Amino acid sequence: MVNKNLDKFFVSPNNILKEVMKKIDINGHGLAIIVDEKTRFLGLVTDGDIRRAIINGGSLETPIGEIMNKNATIIKGGYSVTDLINTIGNKPINHLPILNEDASICEILLSSQLQKIKMSTSQLFDTKQLQTNKKILITGGAGYIGSVLTRQLLNKGYSVKVLDKLFINASSIEDLKQNKNFSFIEGDVGNVETIVNAIKDVDAVVHLAEIVGDPACKLNPKRTQQINYFSTSLLATVCKHFQVNRFVYTSSCSVYGANIDDSLLHENSVTNPLSLYARMKIESEKTLLNLADGLFSPTILRLATVFGESPRMRFDLVTNIMTAKAFFDGKINVFGGDQWRPLVHVSDVSKAIITVLEAPIEKVGGEIFNVGSNENNATIKQIGQIVKEVIPSAELNIQEDQLDKRDYKVDFAKIQAILNFTAAVSLKEGINEIRLALEEGKYKNYEQDHYHNDKAYIEKINAIN
Repeated sequence: MVNKNLDKFFVSPNNILKEVMKKIDINGHGLAIIVDEKTRFLGLVTDGDIRRAIINGGSLETPIGEIMNKNATIIKGGYSVTDLINTIGNKPINHLPILNEDASICEILLSSQLQKIKMSTSQLFDTKQLQTNKKILITGGAGYIGSVLTRQLLNKGYSVKVLDKLFINASSIEDLKQNKNFSFIEGDVGNVETIVNAIKDVDAVVHLAEIVGDPACKLNPKRTQQINYFSTSLLATVCKHFQVNRFVYTSSCSVYGANIDDSLLHENSVTNPLSLYARMKIESEKTLLNLADGLFSPTILRLATVFGESPRMRFDLVTNIMTAKAFFDGKINVFGGDQWRPLVHVSDVSKAIITVLEAPIEKVGGEIFNVGSNENNATIKQIGQIVKEVIPSAELNIQEDQLDKRDYKVDFAKIQAILNFTAAVSLKEGINEIRLALEEGKYKNYEQDHYHNDKAYIEKINAIN
Protein backbone atom coordinates (compact mmCIF):
# COMPACT_ATOMS: atom_id res chain seq x y z
CA MET A 1 0.00 0.00 0.00
CA VAL A 2 1.02 3.65 -0.28
CA ASN A 3 3.61 4.48 2.35
CA LYS A 4 3.22 7.87 4.01
CA ASN A 5 6.09 7.41 6.47
CA LEU A 6 8.80 8.56 4.10
CA ASP A 7 11.71 9.44 6.40
CA LYS A 8 12.87 5.84 6.46
CA PHE A 9 13.49 6.03 2.69
CA PHE A 10 15.28 9.40 2.53
CA VAL A 11 19.06 9.78 2.36
CA SER A 12 21.38 12.61 1.40
CA PRO A 13 23.60 12.34 -1.70
CA ASN A 14 26.55 12.63 0.70
CA ASN A 15 25.58 9.51 2.67
CA ILE A 16 28.05 6.73 1.95
CA LEU A 17 27.08 3.30 0.60
CA LYS A 18 27.44 1.66 4.00
CA GLU A 19 25.04 4.13 5.64
CA VAL A 20 22.50 3.83 2.83
CA MET A 21 22.55 0.03 2.97
CA LYS A 22 21.70 0.16 6.66
CA LYS A 23 18.76 2.43 5.86
CA ILE A 24 17.58 -0.01 3.20
CA ASP A 25 17.85 -2.97 5.56
CA ILE A 26 15.75 -1.19 8.17
CA ASN A 27 13.00 0.00 5.82
CA GLY A 28 12.79 -3.48 4.31
CA HIS A 29 11.78 -2.38 0.80
CA GLY A 30 15.09 -2.65 -1.02
CA LEU A 31 15.49 1.01 -1.92
CA ALA A 32 16.44 4.48 -0.74
CA ILE A 33 15.42 7.83 -2.18
CA ILE A 34 18.09 10.48 -2.48
CA VAL A 35 16.76 13.95 -1.64
CA ASP A 36 18.08 17.42 -0.92
CA GLU A 37 17.43 19.40 2.26
CA LYS A 38 13.91 20.26 1.05
CA THR A 39 13.14 16.60 0.26
CA ARG A 40 13.28 17.32 -3.46
CA PHE A 41 13.90 14.19 -5.51
CA LEU A 42 17.48 13.73 -6.75
CA GLY A 43 17.60 10.04 -7.51
CA LEU A 44 16.86 6.48 -6.44
CA VAL A 45 19.07 3.57 -5.46
CA THR A 46 18.31 -0.08 -4.74
CA ASP A 47 20.24 -2.63 -2.72
CA GLY A 48 21.07 -4.28 -6.04
CA ASP A 49 22.63 -1.04 -7.31
CA ILE A 50 24.85 -0.92 -4.22
CA ARG A 51 25.95 -4.55 -4.56
CA ARG A 52 26.76 -4.11 -8.24
CA ALA A 53 28.85 -1.07 -7.35
CA ILE A 54 30.80 -3.10 -4.79
CA ILE A 55 31.29 -6.02 -7.22
CA ASN A 56 32.66 -3.51 -9.72
CA GLY A 57 35.24 -2.34 -7.20
CA GLY A 58 33.36 0.41 -5.40
CA SER A 59 34.08 1.32 -1.79
CA LEU A 60 31.60 1.28 1.07
CA GLU A 61 32.77 4.85 1.71
CA THR A 62 31.60 6.04 -1.74
CA PRO A 63 28.91 8.79 -1.55
CA ILE A 64 25.59 7.42 -2.78
CA GLY A 65 25.21 10.42 -5.08
CA GLU A 66 27.89 8.91 -7.31
CA ILE A 67 25.90 5.77 -8.13
CA MET A 68 22.26 6.84 -7.75
CA ASN A 69 19.85 6.54 -10.66
CA LYS A 70 19.08 10.14 -11.58
CA ASN A 71 16.70 9.04 -14.33
CA ALA A 72 14.43 6.78 -12.26
CA THR A 73 10.79 6.70 -13.32
CA ILE A 74 8.62 9.17 -11.37
CA ILE A 75 5.10 10.56 -11.59
CA LYS A 76 3.62 13.91 -10.58
CA GLY A 77 0.96 14.13 -7.88
CA GLY A 78 -2.67 14.40 -8.99
CA TYR A 79 -2.08 11.76 -11.66
CA SER A 80 -4.97 9.98 -13.36
CA VAL A 81 -5.25 6.24 -14.00
CA THR A 82 -4.33 6.95 -17.61
CA ASP A 83 -1.24 8.85 -16.50
CA LEU A 84 -0.23 5.93 -14.29
CA ILE A 85 -0.75 3.39 -17.06
CA ASN A 86 1.27 5.47 -19.49
CA THR A 87 4.06 5.91 -16.93
CA ILE A 88 4.34 2.29 -15.85
CA GLY A 89 3.52 0.53 -19.09
CA ASN A 90 5.09 -2.92 -19.00
CA LYS A 91 8.29 -1.70 -17.39
CA PRO A 92 9.69 -3.83 -14.54
CA ILE A 93 9.13 -1.05 -12.00
CA ASN A 94 9.13 -1.95 -8.31
CA HIS A 95 8.91 1.55 -6.80
CA LEU A 96 7.37 4.78 -8.09
CA PRO A 97 8.09 8.10 -6.34
CA ILE A 98 5.26 10.65 -6.53
CA LEU A 99 6.40 14.28 -6.70
CA ASN A 100 4.80 17.62 -5.86
CA GLU A 101 5.09 20.55 -8.25
CA ASP A 102 8.30 21.67 -6.54
CA ALA A 103 9.83 18.16 -7.06
CA SER A 104 9.55 17.27 -3.36
CA ILE A 105 8.31 13.75 -2.66
CA CYS A 106 4.78 13.39 -1.34
CA GLU A 107 4.34 9.61 -1.60
CA ILE A 108 5.95 6.40 -2.84
CA LEU A 109 4.05 3.61 -4.55
CA LEU A 110 5.76 0.43 -3.38
CA SER A 111 5.90 -2.91 -5.20
CA SER A 112 2.85 -4.42 -3.50
CA GLN A 113 0.70 -1.44 -4.49
CA LEU A 114 2.01 -1.43 -8.04
CA GLN A 115 1.22 -5.12 -8.40
CA LYS A 116 -2.35 -4.55 -7.21
CA ILE A 117 -2.75 -1.71 -9.68
CA LYS A 118 -1.45 -3.86 -12.52
CA MET A 119 -3.71 -6.74 -11.55
CA SER A 120 -6.77 -4.48 -11.29
CA THR A 121 -6.07 -3.19 -14.81
CA SER A 122 -4.69 -6.46 -16.16
CA GLN A 123 -6.26 -5.95 -19.58
CA LEU A 124 -3.90 -3.00 -20.04
CA PHE A 125 -0.73 -4.68 -18.74
CA ASP A 126 1.28 -7.74 -19.57
CA THR A 127 0.87 -9.57 -16.25
CA LYS A 128 3.91 -11.73 -17.05
CA GLN A 129 5.96 -8.64 -16.28
CA LEU A 130 4.75 -8.43 -12.69
CA GLN A 131 7.67 -8.43 -10.30
CA THR A 132 8.08 -11.15 -7.72
CA ASN A 133 8.97 -10.51 -4.11
CA LYS A 134 12.49 -10.65 -2.74
CA LYS A 135 15.02 -13.19 -3.96
CA ILE A 136 16.38 -15.66 -1.43
CA LEU A 137 19.52 -17.75 -1.85
CA ILE A 138 19.35 -21.16 -0.15
CA THR A 139 22.62 -23.03 0.08
CA GLY A 140 21.89 -26.74 0.31
CA GLY A 141 18.44 -26.07 -1.10
CA ALA A 142 18.15 -29.55 -2.60
CA GLY A 143 18.46 -31.17 0.84
CA TYR A 144 16.00 -32.46 3.42
CA ILE A 145 15.07 -29.03 4.83
CA GLY A 146 16.03 -26.97 1.78
CA SER A 147 13.70 -28.72 -0.66
CA VAL A 148 10.75 -28.03 1.67
CA LEU A 149 11.81 -24.43 2.35
CA THR A 150 12.25 -23.73 -1.37
CA ARG A 151 8.68 -24.81 -2.10
CA GLN A 152 7.24 -22.79 0.78
CA LEU A 153 9.05 -19.65 -0.38
CA LEU A 154 7.96 -20.12 -4.00
CA ASN A 155 4.38 -20.63 -2.85
CA LYS A 156 4.57 -17.29 -1.03
CA GLY A 157 5.72 -15.49 -4.18
CA TYR A 158 9.44 -15.25 -3.46
CA SER A 159 12.13 -15.81 -6.05
CA VAL A 160 14.46 -18.58 -4.91
CA LYS A 161 17.98 -19.40 -5.99
CA VAL A 162 19.43 -22.72 -4.83
CA LEU A 163 23.17 -23.35 -4.57
CA ASP A 164 23.88 -27.03 -3.98
CA LYS A 165 26.78 -29.38 -4.65
CA LEU A 166 24.27 -32.26 -5.06
CA PHE A 167 25.82 -34.83 -2.78
CA ILE A 168 22.68 -36.87 -3.46
CA ASN A 169 21.08 -35.80 -6.77
CA ALA A 170 18.75 -33.17 -8.18
CA SER A 171 15.55 -35.23 -7.96
CA SER A 172 14.25 -33.25 -4.95
CA ILE A 173 14.12 -30.03 -6.99
CA GLU A 174 13.73 -31.37 -10.53
CA ASP A 175 10.06 -30.39 -10.75
CA LEU A 176 10.89 -26.80 -9.74
CA LYS A 177 13.12 -26.05 -12.72
CA GLN A 178 10.12 -25.00 -14.82
CA ASN A 179 9.17 -22.35 -12.26
CA LYS A 180 10.19 -18.90 -13.53
CA ASN A 181 10.91 -17.78 -9.96
CA PHE A 182 13.37 -20.64 -9.36
CA SER A 183 17.01 -20.84 -10.38
CA PHE A 184 19.70 -23.37 -9.60
CA ILE A 185 23.48 -23.28 -9.38
CA GLU A 186 25.37 -26.55 -8.96
CA GLY A 187 28.46 -25.61 -7.03
CA ASP A 188 30.50 -25.60 -3.86
CA VAL A 189 29.71 -23.14 -1.10
CA GLY A 190 33.42 -23.15 -0.32
CA ASN A 191 34.33 -21.58 -3.67
CA VAL A 192 34.64 -17.77 -3.60
CA GLU A 193 33.80 -17.26 -7.27
CA THR A 194 30.70 -19.43 -6.95
CA ILE A 195 29.53 -17.55 -3.87
CA VAL A 196 30.00 -14.12 -5.43
CA ASN A 197 28.05 -15.22 -8.50
CA ALA A 198 25.28 -16.66 -6.32
CA ILE A 199 24.75 -13.69 -4.00
CA LYS A 200 25.05 -10.78 -6.43
CA ASP A 201 21.30 -10.29 -6.87
CA VAL A 202 19.78 -11.71 -3.68
CA ASP A 203 18.20 -10.03 -0.68
CA ALA A 204 18.93 -12.69 1.93
CA VAL A 205 20.84 -15.95 2.39
CA VAL A 206 19.68 -19.09 4.20
CA HIS A 207 22.69 -21.32 4.84
CA LEU A 208 21.88 -25.04 4.99
CA ALA A 209 24.78 -26.51 3.00
CA GLU A 210 26.66 -28.75 5.40
CA ILE A 211 27.50 -32.35 6.10
CA VAL A 212 24.58 -33.18 8.38
CA GLY A 213 24.48 -35.68 11.22
CA ASP A 214 27.03 -37.28 13.52
CA PRO A 215 27.66 -40.48 11.47
CA ALA A 216 28.23 -38.54 8.24
CA CYS A 217 30.56 -36.07 9.95
CA LYS A 218 32.70 -38.89 11.36
CA LEU A 219 33.47 -40.23 7.88
CA ASN A 220 36.09 -37.56 7.20
CA PRO A 221 36.68 -35.05 10.02
CA LYS A 222 38.94 -32.90 7.82
CA ARG A 223 36.28 -32.56 5.14
CA THR A 224 33.62 -31.91 7.79
CA GLN A 225 35.60 -29.00 9.23
CA GLN A 226 36.21 -27.65 5.74
CA ILE A 227 32.51 -27.68 4.76
CA ASN A 228 30.73 -27.11 8.06
CA TYR A 229 32.99 -24.44 9.51
CA PHE A 230 35.40 -22.86 7.02
CA SER A 231 32.85 -22.67 4.19
CA THR A 232 30.31 -21.11 6.56
CA SER A 233 32.85 -18.50 7.61
CA LEU A 234 33.76 -17.80 3.98
CA LEU A 235 30.14 -17.45 2.86
CA ALA A 236 29.32 -15.07 5.71
CA THR A 237 32.43 -12.96 5.07
CA VAL A 238 31.58 -12.61 1.37
CA CYS A 239 27.96 -11.75 2.21
CA LYS A 240 29.13 -9.09 4.65
CA HIS A 241 31.48 -7.56 2.09
CA PHE A 242 28.76 -7.36 -0.57
CA GLN A 243 26.15 -6.05 1.88
CA VAL A 244 23.89 -9.11 1.92
CA ASN A 245 23.13 -8.39 5.53
CA ARG A 246 20.21 -10.72 6.26
CA PHE A 247 21.77 -14.15 6.85
CA VAL A 248 20.02 -17.14 8.46
CA TYR A 249 22.16 -19.99 9.75
CA THR A 250 20.66 -23.29 10.88
CA SER A 251 22.49 -24.57 13.92
CA SER A 252 21.29 -27.44 16.09
CA CYS A 253 20.00 -28.10 19.59
CA SER A 254 22.62 -30.85 19.70
CA VAL A 255 25.02 -28.10 20.85
CA TYR A 256 23.45 -28.56 24.31
CA GLY A 257 24.84 -32.11 24.46
CA ALA A 258 24.02 -33.88 27.70
CA ASN A 259 22.12 -32.03 30.42
CA ILE A 260 22.66 -32.97 34.07
CA ASP A 261 18.95 -32.75 34.94
CA ASP A 262 15.57 -32.36 33.27
CA SER A 263 15.55 -28.56 33.33
CA LEU A 264 14.63 -26.79 30.10
CA LEU A 265 17.61 -25.42 28.17
CA HIS A 266 17.30 -21.94 26.69
CA GLU A 267 19.45 -19.94 24.29
CA ASN A 268 21.74 -18.69 27.08
CA SER A 269 22.27 -22.11 28.65
CA VAL A 270 25.77 -23.58 28.71
CA THR A 271 26.50 -25.62 25.61
CA ASN A 272 28.12 -29.04 25.83
CA PRO A 273 28.66 -30.45 22.31
CA LEU A 274 29.42 -34.18 22.27
CA SER A 275 30.21 -34.64 18.58
CA LEU A 276 32.25 -33.06 15.77
CA TYR A 277 28.96 -32.04 14.11
CA ALA A 278 27.86 -30.11 17.21
CA ARG A 279 31.30 -28.59 17.77
CA MET A 280 31.36 -27.21 14.23
CA LYS A 281 27.92 -25.70 14.87
CA ILE A 282 29.22 -23.89 17.95
CA GLU A 283 32.32 -22.63 16.12
CA SER A 284 30.18 -21.39 13.23
CA GLU A 285 27.82 -19.61 15.63
CA LYS A 286 30.75 -17.81 17.27
CA THR A 287 32.18 -16.72 13.92
CA LEU A 288 28.85 -15.38 12.68
CA LEU A 289 28.18 -13.42 15.85
CA ASN A 290 31.71 -11.97 15.73
CA LEU A 291 31.04 -10.79 12.16
CA ALA A 292 27.81 -9.08 13.19
CA ASP A 293 27.85 -5.29 13.24
CA GLY A 294 25.44 -2.47 12.51
CA LEU A 295 24.94 -3.87 9.00
CA PHE A 296 25.63 -7.61 8.79
CA SER A 297 22.92 -9.13 10.96
CA PRO A 298 23.01 -12.94 11.05
CA THR A 299 20.31 -14.96 12.79
CA ILE A 300 21.10 -18.36 14.30
CA LEU A 301 18.38 -20.99 14.52
CA ARG A 302 19.12 -23.96 16.76
CA LEU A 303 16.88 -26.64 15.33
CA ALA A 304 15.35 -29.44 17.33
CA THR A 305 15.76 -32.92 15.82
CA VAL A 306 13.78 -32.81 12.60
CA PHE A 307 11.19 -35.34 11.46
CA GLY A 308 8.59 -35.70 8.71
CA GLU A 309 8.36 -36.07 4.95
CA SER A 310 10.49 -34.16 2.47
CA PRO A 311 11.15 -34.34 -1.29
CA ARG A 312 14.67 -35.37 -0.23
CA MET A 313 13.58 -37.95 2.29
CA ARG A 314 15.80 -39.15 5.13
CA PHE A 315 15.45 -42.33 7.15
CA ASP A 316 18.48 -41.68 9.38
CA LEU A 317 16.54 -39.42 11.77
CA VAL A 318 15.22 -40.96 14.96
CA THR A 319 11.48 -40.53 14.36
CA ASN A 320 11.61 -41.35 10.66
CA ILE A 321 13.71 -44.49 11.08
CA MET A 322 11.61 -45.80 13.98
CA THR A 323 8.50 -45.37 11.88
CA ALA A 324 10.03 -47.10 8.85
CA LYS A 325 11.32 -50.03 10.92
CA ALA A 326 7.94 -50.41 12.60
CA PHE A 327 6.20 -50.45 9.23
CA PHE A 328 8.56 -52.71 7.27
CA ASP A 329 10.18 -54.86 9.98
CA GLY A 330 7.47 -54.87 12.64
CA LYS A 331 10.01 -53.77 15.26
CA ILE A 332 10.71 -50.57 17.17
CA ASN A 333 14.14 -50.74 18.80
CA VAL A 334 14.86 -48.24 21.57
CA PHE A 335 18.35 -48.01 23.06
CA GLY A 336 18.42 -46.62 26.59
CA GLY A 337 15.21 -44.67 26.22
CA ASP A 338 15.38 -42.04 28.95
CA GLN A 339 17.38 -39.55 26.85
CA TRP A 340 15.40 -36.42 26.03
CA ARG A 341 15.14 -35.06 22.49
CA PRO A 342 13.39 -31.92 21.27
CA LEU A 343 11.64 -32.59 17.96
CA VAL A 344 10.28 -30.43 15.14
CA HIS A 345 8.58 -31.16 11.82
CA VAL A 346 10.50 -30.17 8.69
CA SER A 347 7.64 -27.93 7.51
CA ASP A 348 7.75 -26.05 10.83
CA VAL A 349 11.49 -25.52 10.42
CA SER A 350 10.83 -23.94 7.03
CA LYS A 351 8.07 -21.75 8.47
CA ALA A 352 10.42 -20.59 11.23
CA ILE A 353 13.06 -19.61 8.67
CA ILE A 354 10.49 -17.64 6.67
CA THR A 355 9.28 -15.96 9.87
CA VAL A 356 12.84 -14.77 10.49
CA LEU A 357 13.25 -13.59 6.89
CA GLU A 358 10.05 -11.54 7.16
CA ALA A 359 10.68 -10.12 10.64
CA PRO A 360 12.16 -6.63 11.08
CA ILE A 361 15.92 -7.07 10.93
CA GLU A 362 16.38 -5.26 14.25
CA LYS A 363 14.30 -8.02 15.92
CA VAL A 364 16.31 -10.95 14.59
CA GLY A 365 19.78 -9.63 13.75
CA GLY A 366 22.46 -11.07 16.02
CA GLU A 367 19.92 -13.31 17.79
CA ILE A 368 19.84 -17.02 18.56
CA PHE A 369 16.49 -18.84 18.59
CA ASN A 370 15.69 -22.42 19.51
CA VAL A 371 13.26 -23.81 16.91
CA GLY A 372 10.70 -26.37 18.03
CA SER A 373 7.97 -26.65 20.63
CA ASN A 374 7.93 -27.62 24.29
CA GLU A 375 5.13 -30.09 23.53
CA ASN A 376 7.46 -32.01 21.20
CA ASN A 377 10.13 -32.60 23.84
CA ALA A 378 10.10 -36.38 24.24
CA THR A 379 12.31 -39.19 25.49
CA ILE A 380 13.51 -41.78 23.01
CA LYS A 381 11.21 -44.26 24.77
CA GLN A 382 8.23 -41.93 24.34
CA ILE A 383 8.97 -41.59 20.62
CA GLY A 384 8.91 -45.38 20.36
CA GLN A 385 5.65 -45.56 22.27
CA ILE A 386 3.98 -43.01 19.96
CA VAL A 387 5.21 -44.94 16.91
CA LYS A 388 3.58 -48.05 18.38
CA GLU A 389 0.31 -46.14 18.85
CA VAL A 390 0.36 -45.29 15.16
CA ILE A 391 1.55 -48.77 14.05
CA PRO A 392 0.17 -51.05 16.80
CA SER A 393 1.25 -54.24 15.03
CA ALA A 394 4.91 -53.41 15.62
CA GLU A 395 6.79 -54.81 18.62
CA LEU A 396 8.43 -52.25 20.94
CA ASN A 397 11.83 -53.45 22.18
CA ILE A 398 13.57 -51.36 24.84
CA GLN A 399 17.23 -52.23 25.35
CA GLU A 400 19.26 -50.85 28.21
CA ASP A 401 22.36 -50.19 26.09
CA GLN A 402 22.50 -46.41 25.67
CA LEU A 403 24.45 -45.93 22.45
CA ASP A 404 23.74 -42.21 22.15
CA LYS A 405 24.67 -40.08 25.17
CA ARG A 406 22.92 -36.90 23.98
CA ASP A 407 20.22 -35.90 26.44
CA TYR A 408 18.61 -32.47 26.37
CA LYS A 409 15.17 -30.96 26.87
CA VAL A 410 14.82 -27.52 25.27
CA ASP A 411 12.80 -24.38 25.91
CA PHE A 412 11.24 -22.66 22.88
CA ALA A 413 9.68 -19.66 24.63
CA LYS A 414 11.93 -17.03 23.04
CA ILE A 415 10.86 -17.55 19.42
CA GLN A 416 7.23 -17.61 20.54
CA ALA A 417 7.57 -14.39 22.54
CA ILE A 418 9.61 -12.37 20.03
CA LEU A 419 8.38 -13.68 16.67
CA ASN A 420 5.04 -15.21 17.64
CA PHE A 421 6.17 -18.49 16.08
CA THR A 422 4.68 -21.78 17.24
CA ALA A 423 5.50 -25.15 15.72
CA ALA A 424 2.23 -26.63 14.48
CA VAL A 425 2.86 -30.32 13.71
CA SER A 426 2.84 -32.77 16.60
CA LEU A 427 5.07 -35.81 16.78
CA LYS A 428 2.12 -38.15 16.30
CA GLU A 429 0.92 -36.23 13.24
CA GLY A 430 4.37 -36.48 11.69
CA ILE A 431 4.56 -40.22 12.33
CA ASN A 432 1.10 -40.65 10.77
CA GLU A 433 2.27 -38.67 7.75
CA ILE A 434 5.20 -41.05 7.20
CA ARG A 435 3.02 -44.12 7.78
CA LEU A 436 0.57 -42.97 5.10
CA ALA A 437 3.44 -42.36 2.66
CA LEU A 438 4.77 -45.85 3.33
CA GLU A 439 1.32 -47.35 2.82
CA GLU A 440 1.08 -45.53 -0.51
CA GLY A 441 4.34 -47.15 -1.58
CA LYS A 442 6.32 -43.92 -1.92
CA TYR A 443 9.39 -45.47 -0.29
CA LYS A 444 10.07 -49.08 -1.25
CA ASN A 445 13.23 -49.61 0.75
CA TYR A 446 14.10 -47.30 3.63
CA GLU A 447 17.60 -48.79 3.82
CA GLN A 448 18.69 -47.48 0.42
CA ASP A 449 21.82 -45.34 0.57
CA HIS A 450 20.22 -42.10 -0.62
CA TYR A 451 17.94 -42.02 2.45
CA HIS A 452 20.96 -42.04 4.81
CA ASN A 453 23.49 -39.21 4.82
CA ASP A 454 26.49 -41.28 5.92
CA LYS A 455 25.91 -43.83 3.14
CA ALA A 456 25.00 -41.28 0.48
CA TYR A 457 27.87 -38.89 1.17
CA ILE A 458 30.77 -41.27 1.65
CA GLU A 459 32.35 -41.06 -1.81
CA LYS A 460 32.01 -37.29 -2.17
CA ILE A 461 33.05 -36.56 1.41
CA ASN A 462 36.25 -38.52 0.90
CA ALA A 463 37.01 -36.87 -2.45
CA ILE A 464 38.81 -33.86 -0.96
CA ASN A 465 39.75 -31.32 -3.60
